[in-house]
Amino acid sequence: MSDLPEEEQQTESTGIGSINTRFRKMSASLSVLSGRISRLEKYNSSVMKILGLVALVLGFILLIMTVYAAVAKEDFWLFLKPAPFFLVFGLYCFLRFRFSQISASVGILLITETWVLCFISAILPFYESGMPLIDSVYEGISGFTTTGSSMLKDFDATPHSILLWRAMIQWFGGMTVVFVFAFLLPMIGMGGKNLGSNEFGGNSSEFSQDIRTSALSFVRMYAALTFLEIVMLLVIGLVGIDSDRLTLFDCICIAMSNVSTGGLLPFSDSMASFSFPVQFVTWVFMILGASNFFLMVRSITQRKNLLVRSREWKMMIGWFVACALIITVALIYTTPEQTGLADFWQALYAVSSSGTSAGFAIADYLTWPAVATVILLIVQFVGGCSGSTAGGIKIHRLMAMKAYIFAGMEKIMHPGAVTIMEVDGSRMDSDQVTSILSTALLFMAALIVATVAIMVIEDSDMLNSLYLTVSAVSNAGTVVGTASLSFEPTNLSKIIL
Repeated sequence: MSDLPEEEQQTESTGIGSINTRFRKMSASLSVLSGRISRLEKYNSSVMKILGLVALVLGFILLIMTVYAAVAKEDFWLFLKPAPFFLVFGLYCFLRFRFSQISASVGILLITETWVLCFISAILPFYESGMPLIDSVYEGISGFTTTGSSMLKDFDATPHSILLWRAMIQWFGGMTVVFVFAFLLPMIGMGGKNLGSNEFGGNSSEFSQDIRTSALSFVRMYAALTFLEIVMLLVIGLVGIDSDRLTLFDCICIAMSNVSTGGLLPFSDSMASFSFPVQFVTWVFMILGASNFFLMVRSITQRKNLLVRSREWKMMIGWFVACALIITVALIYTTPEQTGLADFWQALYAVSSSGTSAGFAIADYLTWPAVATVILLIVQFVGGCSGSTAGGIKIHRLMAMKAYIFAGMEKIMHPGAVTIMEVDGSRMDSDQVTSILSTALLFMAALIVATVAIMVIEDSDMLNSLYLTVSAVSNAGTVVGTASLSFEPTNLSKIIL
């Protein structure tokens, strides 16, 4: 028996009944809406259905930017003009087409069209703001692919809405790979175990069991890290450290650029003028951004230190520290007036920024010895962990290639032996290794072709051309070497990069 008075019991039961009634009405309304949408679906085409969904998302993002620009009293037409096209096109395709089975070849075309649609949405606001067409294409694609190279020079004269747009497209670009791998590839029969081993690493067999659930966990972790960094930067500003440069706008731009490892910051000197606490926070989150998101989620949900125990993650940290120590020795040897601790921090930040493809900088790499810039080039090529937003060839693929080579050597020396290829606790079959090797070969082929093209077009030497192409193909953004400040690419070079 309840101790509540009879009137309160009646009121409580009435309230619960009212909530249940409202819930039933809401469910009925959703059912009616779903039925009406189903009746509108007239044609079978998963391609158009998915493109419509992507266009709707892009249209809403443009509307959000329109509202921000209007509130900031800036030119909101930059975002409002293209928004109706994406919304109308997206709504029509989403309502008029239904999902159907598609072939692998059509699926590959769908992925290409998805990227093109995203690129168009990223480019148009830059072009509407008065930026030349080629520069707009370069800026938009660089942002959405989280490459981090930029044609903008005067950030003080650039509207805040454009700077925020750069931050947003690289943040959403960091999640696009999840959309492609988690929803599009499985739909056309591509992905599964090969996908897990090639792109996400860790325990790929467990990942492939429920790839969509894992992808949603990836997105939640991605958003949580971004929010956490924004809060931490705001707290640092509130206690009086760099308070004039850590406004809400600046914190959002830094966090979106950092977690996505995109590197497009609204500051001409990157992170050089910020104090050590701010630099340290960005360093921590660029490391997290280059870590395996799937293992981070499992570490939290299962309350196990799976990420820290991951051999790939430990190799990444050890690799960064070792490279930073070598650069520190080189810096101390060439500039003995500096302290070793300051040199090590600059070296560690530079190596981490290059390896994670974050593209942040706190020092002028042009003044560093040649051995330091070569090490940064190699670090950019290697990249970070699989299943992260980092660029490069990824450490997991290099570990798989090493296992493949060692297994082949053992097979040559002991023809009758049964060899097992194992990477980070997971066994790999020949199909998985073939997928990884194909990706690595394509990566290196792109580097070679782009380097030769830049050498011919720009009449540049091989080393500086390689610096530029590694920065672009690895999505690092930071260009080391003598070309980093003096390079003014032609339009053709911009298209290639």
